[in-house]
Amino acid sequence: MNFWKQVPTLTKICLAILVYLAILLVILAFIRVSSEDSGQLSLREMITTFFSRGRNLSASKTPNADLQTQIPADAAALRAGSNLQVFDGPGVEYPVIAYLEAGQVARIVGVSENKKWWVIDLPYFASGRGWISVDNVEAKNATNVPVVTPDRIASQATPTIENKARAVAIANVNIRSGPDMKFMKIGSLKNEQTAEIVGLSPDRLWWLINVPDTENVQGWISRDYVLAQSADNVPVISDENDAQTTIAPKMPYLVANWTINIRSGPDITYALVGQLSQGQLAEIVGVNPDGLWWSIRIPGAQGGQGWVAAAYVTASNIENVPVIK
Repeated sequence: MNFWKQVPTLTKICLAILVYLAILLVILAFIRVSSEDSGQLSLREMITTFFSRGRNLSASKTPNADLQTQIPADAAALRAGSNLQVFDGPGVEYPVIAYLEAGQVARIVGVSENKKWWVIDLPYFASGRGWISVDNVEAKNATNVPVVTPDRIASQATPTIENKARAVAIANVNIRSGPDMKFMKIGSLKNEQTAEIVGLSPDRLWWLINVPDTENVQGWISRDYVLAQSADNVPVISDENDAQTTIAPKMPYLVANWTINIRSGPDITYALVGQLSQGQLAEIVGVNPDGLWWSIRIPGAQGGQGWVAAAYVTASNIENVPVIK
């Protein structure tokens, strides 16, 4: 600080002029390079170009905030209520070609013959269009859109589950033992994986499915993460009729690998008190000393429990199961 005070005033002025000229030369050099493609510019044009260039660069980096700005107000359009798949034809057997995120909009150009699929404009694809289920979308001005038939039959004409109610995951989703987040996870459905729907929860927020790649094991998935097809007539499954809903999180449980007998004691000499169907779940309440029989909870039965052979079930969360003599 003392050194700067000792510098003569004239020297300070010269240094300031040099710094100013250096900055001006850098600016002029930048403008010269940026204007080479557009020909000779006047000084005023150079200055205008320089200061507007930054604004133009910022604008070019801003993506379209909403496709709706490109769709006329009176045109047929839809808005996705959740993340949805766009198919190459009116069915899940067709390939997935795009996705619509929740809240994204698209222009409707047609509808399938069965009125279950919208045809939307996809200008960046060779076909120029895609198909999306009418479920979980909000459509407007679509009353008079034309009926469209697919250009071809799906190249894979054998869907995973043919002619049955089915759910296609639009994200990785957990499969639970009951129709609520409080129930334990018993598996998962991967993104784009398909499962057969066999029931619906009373509040209509959960599907009961046959878990893929298992021997008829059933579980529940949230409707928010799947696209349902042909599911209009699936039965409502009440809590009272579904044994899976009685299993609390982290509780020990088992799944029957086959249809097996439930007995009143841990041996085949005991009387039959019921059966577990293949794929049915039951809560484990104990194990016999030799570990060959599981005691399970049976609501309504005498004593509230029964015994099944361990060799015919798959057990989970069994670390702290008490031994029953």
